[in-house]
Amino acid sequence: MKCSICTAHAAFCKSTAVAHYYARAFRAITRIQLGFLDCHLYSPVGTGEDGYHFCGEKWLKGHFVKLNSNAGFVNEADYSEHSTIAQAFSHFTFDQSNGELLVVDLQGICGGDETNPYFLLTDPQVHSRGAFERFGNGDLGEPGITAFFQKHRCGEWCQRLHLRKEHELRAATHIVRMPGVPDCIAYLLSDCRALFSQMTSGKGVSFVSVPREANNDWLEVRMWATERAGARATEILKKKVEGFYDKTRLLVTVEPVPQWDVCRGTPSCRLGGKRLEPYWFPFHLIGKKQGL
Repeated sequence: MKCSICTAHAAFCKSTAVAHYYARAFRAITRIQLGFLDCHLYSPVGTGEDGYHFCGEKWLKGHFVKLNSNAGFVNEADYSEHSTIAQAFSHFTFDQSNGELLVVDLQGICGGDETNPYFLLTDPQVHSRGAFERFGNGDLGEPGITAFFQKHRCGEWCQRLHLRKEHELRAATHIVRMPGVPDCIAYLLSDCRALFSQMTSGKGVSFVSVPREANNDWLEVRMWATERAGARATEILKKKVEGFYDKTRLLVTVEPVPQWDVCRGTPSCRLGGKRLEPYWFPFHLIGKKQGL
């Protein structure tokens, strides 16, 4: 029992250690004072000693602000400039880890002004994609990463840091194949704003990629979404493609072709102004004396 409890508490320390690592890199590039409190794991020592495992940090005094969460929440009401930088920091961790880790659940004390902001944060959470071990129960993995990018909108700091987009760092979660027909692609793109708005309404879809040209017999529409939202967006897209073929489908009445006969099969043509008729060669079947 103690071992499992120790592992659960150790996950908090590991998340903080990862946050420290990327905060140092972020400070070196941006010169923004963003840091985290140290987190320590305390355990009983000695054989037969009673006690329990727990994590501890220094007391953080001041006005506590939650800037984002591990479930996709983004604070857009308070400390707007600090919140913008915090979201860029989370995106920065994803970019620097090549899409394997995302540090979220940013909360703590914020201060300074727009020209010289500072952050002292506590108890972060890391989402991981599998290249590293899990970071406790708060590590929501792929769904947690998708939830962040579904809400996140890159701003000035993301652009300054040239942070790569989610779809540049991880494979699509949903793929819909469609015929490589130029008119069908043009049909989708002509109403793309309304279509994408319908597909991404609600929560769970962070990005949709539609081919711009028919360079193959079959093309792929790629989506980055949670399982439920991706399934819903897939159905919307399929209905849209079916609508295109319903509009462009033509019914053509074809007359039945008469059965082939000798008269229809007799060729006739002209060569040098002369009509050429077929010449039939007699063919005698020669067999043995006793047979045919």
